[in-house]
Amino acid sequence: RGDISQNLFTRKLAEDDLVAVYDTEFTAPRCFDVGASCNTWFKNGGVGRKAHGGYENNAPNTIDGCEDYSIGKRGHDESIQSMKVASVDGAFLSVGEKARIEAYVFKAKDTSSRSNPNEKEYAHFWYAPDAKSKDWSHLRSTSFDPGSGGLMRLNLNFTLQPGDSTQAVRLTYGYAESRYMGPCDRMDKYFDVDDLVFEVDHGSIPKPSLQYIYTPHV
Repeated sequence: RGDISQNLFTRKLAEDDLVAVYDTEFTAPRCFDVGASCNTWFKNGGVGRKAHGGYENNAPNTIDGCEDYSIGKRGHDESIQSMKVASVDGAFLSVGEKARIEAYVFKAKDTSSRSNPNEKEYAHFWYAPDAKSKDWSHLRSTSFDPGSGGLMRLNLNFTLQPGDSTQAVRLTYGYAESRYMGPCDRMDKYFDVDDLVFEVDHGSIPKPSLQYIYTPHV
């Protein structure tokens, strides 16, 4: 568990970022190597299957088939745009060490026409120490007011647990009805869910000789 912070976001890809690619085995973005970070880098931003009127590449981008449930419009309603997992100390992602999830979401611009207007949006972070098991543990949740539109960055620190070398994180994000939910409870007409699969070191990989310096984007 850890603290969640909310910040505005400026796009910049760090030199040490591994960029995830869509993996047909897990049906989600994946980094196949161990690194200091793993980043989807906006390649799967959006919500919903294109065949159903959505605009997310390779939707739903989840390891267990959990589907988005959204009537949201591009540039107007809630969507997850990008996810990243990075070690806090800049070394390889390793069991027992602190890591940070950075998620970039698009906030709804206007909720006044909804059946329950001007309520909060909710984001829930989940973690699977063994991606193959698809067994999710809840890390933390946060809420904030919609109405401004634009990108917001959500940060959460957590500890990498023993499990498999292939692990995963999930973000579920939606409007008012998403306040209380499990890892795949589609309770809202404005709901998005995305996963990121990444590799962790269990002690067999040497640490890098140079330490990366993480500078928050503001």
